[in-house]
Amino acid sequence: MNSFKQWQLNGARNIELVERPFPSASDEEARLAIEYATTCGTDLKAFQAGGHARMLTPPCPFGHEMVGTLEDVGPNFDTGLAQGSRVIVSNSSPCLRCRPCQLGRENLCTDQRYINGAFGEQLLLPARFARSVHSCPDGLAPELACLAEPLACALHCIEELGPSLDRFTDDTCARAIVMGAGPLGLLLIALLREHGVETVSVDPNPERLRLAIKVGARSSVLYHRVLDDLHDHRERYDFSLDASGTIQGWRNATSCVAPGGEVVLFGGIPGGGDLPIDSHRIHYGEILVRGLYHHRPALFPKALAWLVENQTIARLLVSTMRPLEQLPEALDDMENRRAFKVALRITDR
Repeated sequence: MNSFKQWQLNGARNIELVERPFPSASDEEARLAIEYATTCGTDLKAFQAGGHARMLTPPCPFGHEMVGTLEDVGPNFDTGLAQGSRVIVSNSSPCLRCRPCQLGRENLCTDQRYINGAFGEQLLLPARFARSVHSCPDGLAPELACLAEPLACALHCIEELGPSLDRFTDDTCARAIVMGAGPLGLLLIALLREHGVETVSVDPNPERLRLAIKVGARSSVLYHRVLDDLHDHRERYDFSLDASGTIQGWRNATSCVAPGGEVVLFGGIPGGGDLPIDSHRIHYGEILVRGLYHHRPALFPKALAWLVENQTIARLLVSTMRPLEQLPEALDDMENRRAFKVALRITDR
């Protein structure tokens, strides 16, 4: 084999399936033969915008959720796993030396490295990513293992809310509202349910709301982006989360939080957006508004363990399977809400 196929992001709505020379790993690298990759909302946004402020500067390899087989492992690429192992690779690797890393906030690392190229047949893993390689658990379908990365992000959110969640008892059940019932919104709902939180799901898509109820939402709101749709939900919730990644979702989240509650801005939006906030409500209502980003390395194994036990929920999110060559169709499925996530089947093990 002299070459391999890989999708490249060239700019806004411009992707190209290119042939690249077959890679050989150095002593500090490993070559990953990718079996499955999944699309996500970040991929779609990067495709629409032509890049991502932190992760993608075109022209560049595309895709970041992947499962594959370790091949051609250099002697200094130390994972503790044998060549031929099926693995999942986290798309980031913190430096472990900067102040945020020393404080246990590796997701905010000042020298965070990201890896892209999941939408391709082969990928060279740099030495620093050896600690980002995890064994794919026995019994977990490989295409579902790709969900470990977004699930780790959702687990980071729940972990950060932990002290606040612990204040509630069976007699004072916590109430939450989640804007957006895409994959991350559904994962948040499922995790909140495990903590005994009564959750309301908000989305303009009836099918997504049906699945939100299935994974644990107590009720749902069909939201047509008209403010009055949420009139009865203002100032009611202990936790008001946005997983839509829209400025309107952020505004709705701030309007629905109760006094003493927390607003969680989980879905990322492009820079430069304005978020109007009632300063009187924030101060006198003791409302906490916080952003949450990415995940920490310790959460990746926890995500894999959760997926092993909750494959039925995971299967609801990976709704379509396509070959590598059909990435444009996969992105179109997502953009037009015909699919939550699409798994690309790339190579057979």
